[in-house]
Amino acid sequence: MSRPRRPSYYLAYTTPRDPVQRMALSRELLRLGCLRLHHSFWRVPRESGREALHAARRFEPLLFKRTRELIRGRVDRQRGLCELGSLTLIAYRADSSRSDLRSRIHRLAQGAVSLRISKSIYLFPQLKSSRYATLRGRVITPDEFYQHLLSSGVEVHRLTSLRLVYPQSHLGLLERFAQTKLRDCRALIDSAHSLRSDLDSQSISSAQFSRRLSNLRTRFSRLRRASYILYRMYGVDLRSDLHRIYAAMASARNLHGLVVRK
Repeated sequence: MSRPRRPSYYLAYTTPRDPVQRMALSRELLRLGCLRLHHSFWRVPRESGREALHAARRFEPLLFKRTRELIRGRVDRQRGLCELGSLTLIAYRADSSRSDLRSRIHRLAQGAVSLRISKSIYLFPQLKSSRYATLRGRVITPDEFYQHLLSSGVEVHRLTSLRLVYPQSHLGLLERFAQTKLRDCRALIDSAHSLRSDLDSQSISSAQFSRRLSNLRTRFSRLRRASYILYRMYGVDLRSDLHRIYAAMASARNLHGLVVRK
């Protein structure tokens, strides 16, 4: 009897900027018997997992395996426990000239608990369908993200029930999730400050101010909801950063009120 085939690993990494490094890494992974599924996402034979990780070691590699059961995320920093649980990976291929699509995808990701791990590859926590049903309309779910890409006419792939194998400590990936939302917070703060500066210099009209402020409020609402889910799932607390966004928007709104009354 033939031995049962061992399940594969899945390798994702940050795409090297240097084309020579990209080609060299691809050749090495192909030599190891890996199958490319996307730009920097590969299926790896179980016996080649260690060597594949070594080959991609300079590019923040993540190694996953698929699980039958849905694993719940748990974080207890006092006990040193950090388990991200089951994850969903979504990868897509889009025309590089479609800057409007890239902008829409970026805005969608801001409203989700998501991590861009490489070019056109996003990682999401995977929850029970009943849990996502309660979140629909409040945050962008992985299914909504996937369906939006499909409706945009791009090639998209989704892999569910992934569990992180490497690094063994999930804390580093959790920090990357948190840093993603911190960057979103800083971008909104900068946008609010820019709006106030433009108003102060009288370089925009009242109507333009209102449109930009409305856009900021929408982005802030999505980010606040996604940050709440991140807090409930993993204990990542961004409340002070969200408060700074609100204060920056309030400052711009108050200045607009003074300008209008003049």
